[in-house]
Amino acid sequence: MGVPAGSRDIAGLLKLAVKYDGASQVRLSVATGISQPRISAMVRGSAGPITELAVFERVADGLGLPDHARMILGLAPRDVAAPTHDVDEEGREQIAELTSRLDAAAVIDATMVMILSTDTNNLRFLDRKLGATHQPRDHAVGQQDLRP
Repeated sequence: MGVPAGSRDIAGLLKLAVKYDGASQVRLSVATGISQPRISAMVRGSAGPITELAVFERVADGLGLPDHARMILGLAPRDVAAPTHDVDEEGREQIAELTSRLDAAAVIDATMVMILSTDTNNLRFLDRKLGATHQPRDHAVGQQDLRP
């Protein structure tokens, strides 16, 4: 079961790696051998359509995609001794989950991601600022503060 080249969503895969694995663009760059600026452009969608087979291979290898996921992207499995057409129930479930995640990643709005990222950074800044001035209390919740 292959996915046509036009619907291969490398940006979606990279976004999933960031979201579920906590991978940074630098880490993705090191893992795939693709420069960080190009990874950034691919995630933002400004890199244009990705059509080079070498890029698909590097991303699949860098993310450690299992053979059935590689085949969804239209790539050959790493384990050539394994039959490519015989997928057990677990493999079908994994294919369905990966396909659904790719579909979900395809509808991610870049503007909303930027807004949420900015809000998150603002919250982190406030947390650091408050954490530097806030003295934690040395008592359990519900007990009165005995300090003057």
